[in-house]
Amino acid sequence: MNCAVTQDEDGKKVIVTEDLRNNNGRVIKTRYTSPHRVDFEKAPITALFWIMKDGSLPPLLKIDDPVLATTMGCTLATKRTSAENLPKGFDMNTLVIEPFADPFRAYPVSGDYTDFKELFTKRGASCYILNTDAFMGKDVPKEVTKKIIEDLANGSITDSDLKPFGNFKGVSYLPIDGYEVHLDDPEYQKTLARRMQDRLDWLNNYDKEHPATPIQDEAKETLENIIKELS
Repeated sequence: MNCAVTQDEDGKKVIVTEDLRNNNGRVIKTRYTSPHRVDFEKAPITALFWIMKDGSLPPLLKIDDPVLATTMGCTLATKRTSAENLPKGFDMNTLVIEPFADPFRAYPVSGDYTDFKELFTKRGASCYILNTDAFMGKDVPKEVTKKIIEDLANGSITDSDLKPFGNFKGVSYLPIDGYEVHLDDPEYQKTLARRMQDRLDWLNNYDKEHPATPIQDEAKETLENIIKELS
């Protein structure tokens, strides 16, 4: 949608020399505005953030297990935005699964699964989950999220600041005042188990709808193990 020509109020064709934006703020014309544009980044990817809206997760989790890290990206929980073409009356607060945050998918999810997993297994990238919605009913404001990102980037948060997330191998969280994690609370265990079950249900439904390109079995197995641990 890189518009270079449009019509003025007199019906004359005129050159578009600046960015255009939809009413949702997205740029339509921007790619060719720079004569020195590149589609390459020299700096290696050292960390990935899955940005979610999942009320069962604390503001920051770190996932060291490559399979679980990829699975959580594959079952990324979020909410719809005005940037998407939604049916009339759609509840914008509905939680949905959007694999790898790609609402414009044009190829099988299993391909993304393989590629993202390689970032963790072959390139040693770290995986973090940011919950930007609410944690057990308490909102996570943008100021909290921004501080977490800044502190991670400048090294103010290290692995020594994280605590194990229950008995889940390779999962830790950042303790933050007001967002205490009570994994020994049966109600919290049920809430977390339900959200993991939602992810597992989505994977199973996806495989039924795409029998020729199913998602890797290990994704379902790792969620099944978490649900079993919480039961």
